[in-house]
Amino acid sequence: KQWYQRRVRGRTREMMIKVLHARGKFTVWDTNDILTLRTQHRIVGSLIGSLPDHTQQNLFHGVPLLLEIEEVFVGIQNNFLTLEDNVVFETPSKEEVESYWSQQYKEAEELTIKERERKKAKEKEWREKNHQTLESNNNSKRKRDEQKEKQAEDVNRNEEKDETQTTTSEDSSSNSEKNVTPISSSTTQTTTTQTVETNQNSTQNEPNQATPTKPTDKTPPTSTTNPQTPPFDLNLTIPSTSLRKTLSFSIPQLTFTSQQILRCKIFSDLWSKGFYLTCASKFGGDFLAYPGDPLRFHAHYVIIVVEFEQTITALDIISYGRLAVSVKKSPVLATVDNNDTVRYTTIDWQGVT
Repeated sequence: KQWYQRRVRGRTREMMIKVLHARGKFTVWDTNDILTLRTQHRIVGSLIGSLPDHTQQNLFHGVPLLLEIEEVFVGIQNNFLTLEDNVVFETPSKEEVESYWSQQYKEAEELTIKERERKKAKEKEWREKNHQTLESNNNSKRKRDEQKEKQAEDVNRNEEKDETQTTTSEDSSSNSEKNVTPISSSTTQTTTTQTVETNQNSTQNEPNQATPTKPTDKTPPTSTTNPQTPPFDLNLTIPSTSLRKTLSFSIPQLTFTSQQILRCKIFSDLWSKGFYLTCASKFGGDFLAYPGDPLRFHAHYVIIVVEFEQTITALDIISYGRLAVSVKKSPVLATVDNNDTVRYTTIDWQGVT
């Protein structure tokens, strides 16, 4: 912290980041300044401009960067922001308006022509691709037909060969029947007895086939349960008391209400502890405290600003706890006592299982 204060203490007005103040809004228009605020000073803000090529979408926004009054206060107190107050925008003349709209129409026509050319090129590419697929399909079909014809010719040729072979075999068998001599009964008996004996010997010599045994199911059990590793636990606690810090509200361009003074003191104290802070109106609080850049980390705390002597009912505490626990965050009640010391009270919610 001391190194950071020494670094920014010697800055001149030209070295500071300019913030335009108009109609109660604080905006930064330079992209390099926006990057510097986020990376070096932990000032996030919120982008509210539309992208030139995608004006109708609302997921990603561009310049300008809108800053809250607490962020502006921290920047001025730490000498890295300078306020350009009462910025007056000149009304454009009639010629400038006409030239602007003519330029817009010209750009729209150019974009329309480019889009038409792109569609034509895409259609041409699709037609060529479709034509190639049709040609490849026709070629494959032609090859399949040729193969079928060739197979049919081979089958016919084989059938003709079989027919010629059968006719020649019939002729040879008829000729051989004419020259056959009769066989005596004794020879037939000897052959039959020999065949029976050989069959008996073959059956005796065959090895006995053993019946296949079933595999045993007594396999050693394998343990698939791994020892459970304890979950990673990251505990970041805000101390109940902080260093006493008196902030001076001597900014001539700004006027603060009592609630804004309280919010600025708490915001400045949390910022000095190293947190990234954003608005928490969606979560029922005043600030969201991040341990790092919101693009890389989730918020750990929902900061709820209360007066030091404010009466808090049990219903309020339950509502704070339910709202924060439902989004997996810890509710923190922040206030400033009579000694100008920022104090925090964290609600440890245990009513949800």
